[in-house]
Amino acid sequence: MTSTFVFVQIHDEPAVNLLSSLREIFKGRQSKSPIHITVRGPHKHVPSQNRLGRLWDQLDGEGLLIHGIGTFDFPEKSIVYIKSNSKAIRKIWWKRDYPIIRFGFNPHISLFEGTKENALEVAEFLKSQKIELYCRDLSLTLYQTFSDDLFDSPSNTLIHRSSRIKGDVLVEPYRWKDGAVERARLLARALNL
Repeated sequence: MTSTFVFVQIHDEPAVNLLSSLREIFKGRQSKSPIHITVRGPHKHVPSQNRLGRLWDQLDGEGLLIHGIGTFDFPEKSIVYIKSNSKAIRKIWWKRDYPIIRFGFNPHISLFEGTKENALEVAEFLKSQKIELYCRDLSLTLYQTFSDDLFDSPSNTLIHRSSRIKGDVLVEPYRWKDGAVERARLLARALNL
């Protein structure tokens, strides 16, 4: 069985490098998925090119603000994430398993998954790093997972990518405290992650 999701993938190199490093440090391994925000899915069927084109029309040329740390707490684990904000993403948001009327609108990038105690430590650390990223190099991608053993890794297909940028570019669109990655490694070691 195939599960299909629509991602807004981030390509801004400083943001991707920072978030990938933090996610890898706190997960203890490299992730199979790119730095992204899941905006739709899971779909039972692959969305048509027409539908994907209309979704991209809402996003093309828009920027995405990434800042603020939050947690999801489940009985078996907690997840730490960095929040994102975009009016364009709100226009295309649809998650079958997390309807907005019940769960709200909470676009995010997950950075840690583990015990509640460790999640609290990681969340406090990330808050102290003052991460603020304004990303403008975005794409719409299809992400598919397969339950067939022949496909042990998911596929990620780029559909559309930013070609134009609306408005002025910020002087410092990517901000965080110097040494954040090194301090994250120290915290991960202290928590035995």
